[in-house]
Amino acid sequence: MITPSLRIKVTDFLGTDFEQDVFQELMRLKELPNLNGVNFPLYFWYDRENERVDLKTIEPFIKYWKSSGEHLTKLILYPQFFDTQNDFIWYDIRPQETEKYLTDSPLSYIQYCRFSYQYTDPSTGILEGLKDFHEKFLFVNRDNSTTNKRKQKRNDYEDSSSR
Repeated sequence: MITPSLRIKVTDFLGTDFEQDVFQELMRLKELPNLNGVNFPLYFWYDRENERVDLKTIEPFIKYWKSSGEHLTKLILYPQFFDTQNDFIWYDIRPQETEKYLTDSPLSYIQYCRFSYQYTDPSTGILEGLKDFHEKFLFVNRDNSTTNKRKQKRNDYEDSSSR
């Protein structure tokens, strides 16, 4: 079983009218049967160059998250977009214009991410990305022991005329 990590741009949903929907979807993800109580890290980031983020808006979200019983979940907040091998992201939900944050990087693409979902409208895109995360996680962790194995057809027997 894999232990996923999830990265979301926090300023796209925090303090909006769909913040509670994102929170509820994150709580549903924590109850996935294949996780078996494993707490995966949640990476939140924002752009400190272009966005003013008051930490007092983030504090109620973190307190609400912790009050829901999620004391072991690792919440990480970065003041900029990051793409490092030390913080390998299993699933990334990011806005369409994320590539502009890679200006100081010699690469022009995000390389330390397994799966990603890009959106243009945060009000629907973040929730769709979380549903896509759910589908991919279930697909990767499915039980393959019940699938029927096909026998390979071979015709390289002694009686064949392949000599």
